[in-house]
Amino acid sequence: MKKILHISDLHLSDVNNGYPVADSANLIEMLLLDVLNVTTKIDSIFFTGDITFNGSSEQFSAFNECILIPLLKHFELTFDDFFFVPGNHDIQRSEVSFVEKSVRKTISFDEVNKLSNDVNNGIEKWNRIANFNQFKSSILSEVNNLIYDKELITIRNLTEHVVVICLNSAWFAQDEEDFQNLRIFKQFKIALETVSSKKKVFCLMHHPLGWFHPDEIKEISSLIEKRVDALFFGHMHEFNQSLEVTFGEDITLRLQAGTLDTRNSRSGFSIIEFDSSSDLTDGRIHFRKYCNESQGFKPWSERCSEGTSSFSLSNAYTFDSVGFMNISEQVKEQVELNHISNVGRLDSDKIKLSDIFVPPSFTKTSASDDIIKVKNLSNMDALFSSTGINIITGSEREGKSFLLKFIYLNYLKKQAIGDFTNIVLYANARAQEFNNDNQLLRCLMDDYCSKDQMTSFEAKIKRAVINGNAIIILDNIDFANAKSQKVISIFINKYQNNTYYFSSDESNFCDLPSMYSNFCDISLAKATLGAVGRSDIRRYIALRPSLEKYGSQQEIFNNIIGVVNNSQLPHNHFIYTILLVIYENRKEVIGILNEADIIENYIEILLHKHKFDPNPNKPQYKNLIHFLGHLAHEMLKRKTLKINVNDAYKVAIQYDDELVNGFKVETYFTPLVSSGILIECNGAYEFSYDCFWSYFLAYYMTVNSTLKGKILTSQSFLKFDKVIEYYSSMESSSDEVIKFLIKEVKNTRNLINDKVLKSQNVDVEEIELGQNNNISVLDLASQQKEFEQKIKAFTLDLEKRDRELDEVEPLNNRPTRSIDIADDREDDDIDENDNSSLIPDSISYKRQLTLCKRLMN
Repeated sequence: MKKILHISDLHLSDVNNGYPVADSANLIEMLLLDVLNVTTKIDSIFFTGDITFNGSSEQFSAFNECILIPLLKHFELTFDDFFFVPGNHDIQRSEVSFVEKSVRKTISFDEVNKLSNDVNNGIEKWNRIANFNQFKSSILSEVNNLIYDKELITIRNLTEHVVVICLNSAWFAQDEEDFQNLRIFKQFKIALETVSSKKKVFCLMHHPLGWFHPDEIKEISSLIEKRVDALFFGHMHEFNQSLEVTFGEDITLRLQAGTLDTRNSRSGFSIIEFDSSSDLTDGRIHFRKYCNESQGFKPWSERCSEGTSSFSLSNAYTFDSVGFMNISEQVKEQVELNHISNVGRLDSDKIKLSDIFVPPSFTKTSASDDIIKVKNLSNMDALFSSTGINIITGSEREGKSFLLKFIYLNYLKKQAIGDFTNIVLYANARAQEFNNDNQLLRCLMDDYCSKDQMTSFEAKIKRAVINGNAIIILDNIDFANAKSQKVISIFINKYQNNTYYFSSDESNFCDLPSMYSNFCDISLAKATLGAVGRSDIRRYIALRPSLEKYGSQQEIFNNIIGVVNNSQLPHNHFIYTILLVIYENRKEVIGILNEADIIENYIEILLHKHKFDPNPNKPQYKNLIHFLGHLAHEMLKRKTLKINVNDAYKVAIQYDDELVNGFKVETYFTPLVSSGILIECNGAYEFSYDCFWSYFLAYYMTVNSTLKGKILTSQSFLKFDKVIEYYSSMESSSDEVIKFLIKEVKNTRNLINDKVLKSQNVDVEEIELGQNNNISVLDLASQQKEFEQKIKAFTLDLEKRDRELDEVEPLNNRPTRSIDIADDREDDDIDENDNSSLIPDSISYKRQLTLCKRLMN
């Protein structure tokens, strides 16, 4: 049985920074004591870099005397059993010349390969690694298992059948900009060519794959995948969970060590235990974590059950890591560019999501959240580090979906450079129904699915989900129907170790925790997005340089704010995003009173209403608007948001024949696709964003009474809340919709009251669920003449003034009409034992109230 102690990142120092040499004896005592809790014997020691703090010869000598010799002596080992590589702290930054610093920014792929080859062969003097190489020579001069040794590469035998390649991944390190500027491809390739193909290969390096230059990452991944059996690294001061726990799925066992520096919150080490001493194929790994309270190490149970996980290097399953990096890059670019600000733009003019993302503000949790034990997330760092179920809530159109896409994008960026710590999956719960957990998983995998690559990646993704190494993002979770909600809950219960990010309107949030608690026991956290502030709007403007030609940022800010203040529009992320696009194209925003007006103005811009081709053989603006309404209706009848291209052509032909227009089919679709309103994907047409589909369906309701009758029914209307909102704006002179909604709210309220009264003996009427009377701070403040005078007197910078204004006059505070529902209940025949529908009913009720309030403002 072969046992390897894997340690890393000690940063031993004789100066103020780093781990004090004076504490070495205590560290060794704690380490040896804990190793005895796992095993009585260690056969080899792997140290994956950052031995010292600044690479001085004195620090290497101190490591040898205070750390290495005591460890070898205790385990009765020799230098033959010690394998090591340098880290970025082990190079001497003071020896990096100005010329060398400048070269790293401009050097080409071929030039760096020649340079690394010359450095490795000693042709090019590389002073920054001199002290480490001197230390290395002192060790290797006494070993008997050396195969190859040069400046950047050392190869030694571990057993008769296993060799260890030690790569200096820090030779090009020099400053705080090392990330994705390091190079090892040439020396890695040389090392692998030196080793016999009949032997197993273990590789030690300090840096994780993502730290190397983008020109090399895919090539390095390919080398690892094809030839390396186990890869050991450090640098990040934390265990890389998925690559350790799920290594059975990969061709390579990948192990990242924690830091040996016990001052770090994630201090720890690993013991790798192989079942055989010669054929190192199967075994287990023990994760050990330092506990400051007990002043010792213990099992790192957060990493895996009881801190121990089994593995096998004989797994026949292979994974195309380069291919998965490529598809992740493709999905990343789609997410970067496929947002509503880019609709209709030329590719060269599109702006990236990450370039216009403004981190939202977070509000404090409510008292009700404390009752149901929901953790409050107060900033972006807390959101990204949180595990379990994380629900992003906020008002309608507050930017919840935009934030989820940003989270999605950040994990895709990691995957694109070969970091498969977690596989990220995304689906929109509003766009589809989930019949079972397998269908839900297929929907989550959809972005990675293509005809030529699905077979390769399906197993990898499923293993990540099974092993708890997936980030699962579900947008609009509160719009999923009762069946889909149950499927989601079962899915969470089945795969509890993954991290989940959901979005939900704040009004629907309180029902979700109880829904999931019926199926699983998992931590729940909530991030509530705060109101859009004035400083946020200024950032929206500042991040769009194309607006500069239309006036100063202050001028644009005043115009945009004025439009929203003088309309029925809420101050939210969606509204300002579209308004800025309109402003960019028209240099003004006028005649806008509600969200439907915004969508109408945007559509006019996309279809170039005022620059339309007057060719009588082509459909004009109104023809296309009417056709889009007809197409949206056809999608509704087919119960899909997509329509096969051939079927879409048939719809267009039939539509044209009925109206006797005589237009060719392509004259309908060409302008709609080029405008970005429709997109063609995988042989089907769909609306690029749901707001367009909702708008055109609402438009069609104004000319088709049959459609209106189907949507304005008790069974259907909540599925079409945006459609009804837009329709109500288009038919603003009619109170038909308001009367219908008030009736539905009353009926649902009575239904819930009856159910709760029968099952819980609680009268809902006493709780006054329907009342939401708000007194706006904005209204109160505006009545005070002194208020404006004080604001004008401010001499602070704009950002500080904006923050103070937002505290006193939050932009989203509008007077909200309360809805008075008369209490004339009717008896309903309800099964008193059927509690399953209570949750959807309560969500339904709140959504009805929300819709009523939106239409009555």
